[in-house]
Amino acid sequence: MFRRSTVVALLALLAAVFGFQAPAAPAGDAKPFDPSASTPDPSPPTLDLLRGKVLALDAYGPSKNTGSTPYHPIFNGRVYALETGELVGTVVDDVQCVTPHGLPCNVVDVHTTFNLPEGTVVNHMLVSVDPDPQRPGYVLTGARPEGSTIESATGIYAGRTGRTRLSGLVNLGTMPAEAGFDDFFIIQFD
Repeated sequence: MFRRSTVVALLALLAAVFGFQAPAAPAGDAKPFDPSASTPDPSPPTLDLLRGKVLALDAYGPSKNTGSTPYHPIFNGRVYALETGELVGTVVDDVQCVTPHGLPCNVVDVHTTFNLPEGTVVNHMLVSVDPDPQRPGYVLTGARPEGSTIESATGIYAGRTGRTRLSGLVNLGTMPAEAGFDDFFIIQFD
């Protein structure tokens, strides 16, 4: 997990760039992912955040791996509104290793599906992965694409394009069964 000071600094940057307000206290530890659970029904203020030009989301907590090989994990987890810490949906990361030298993968090709109360957003981008020198068993993840990364969208997001930026930390200590995510996603629609 990120230190509280890192999260506060990131949110201050988001506030300056996108006009976000400071978040409420972060949600408690996430419960294990239950794929049979329905999409949550966020509060009206959080629902308004999900209808804007920019979505700030945190894929946080344990994510089950339903993939078939080490080179192609598929993680199923939960996603929270970064501003409020409220559970707002689920996320599926379909990850494929593209590094030519095998494991560990330093670059992965990721299709991410955000299942939100009023629609889905499917994103596709290359993500850099690097071992965290401060935390054995953890990797740092990041992507700053220059072009559009949104492949498709439904519901209130239908027809929208844009790009997604990612900055995160992933605990690989329980692989291959699951991984612990703390990935910040900024989805900026055109």
